[in-house]
Amino acid sequence: MSQSELAARMHVSRPYITKVLRQDVNFSFRTAAKLANALKMDFFPELRPQEPAESKNSRRQFQMLDSQLARAQLLTKKSPYPIDMH
Repeated sequence: MSQSELAARMHVSRPYITKVLRQDVNFSFRTAAKLANALKMDFFPELRPQEPAESKNSRRQFQMLDSQLARAQLLTKKSPYPIDMH
């Protein structure tokens, strides 16, 4: 789809579409919904409760351990996730 066609579907100017695609503009949920509609997609912003601090800390610790494991596997050239290239 061309920028002109997308602009027409959203009822906005083509230069505005260029700004959106270059991420040079902050747009509203309404504009995001118009964009989704023009692309024949659904738009569902997700709001959810914040995680408790201890949960965030646990996640952070897991991420650190996971990255340490990944570094160790790179050094030993072994992977826990075998990839079949055939």
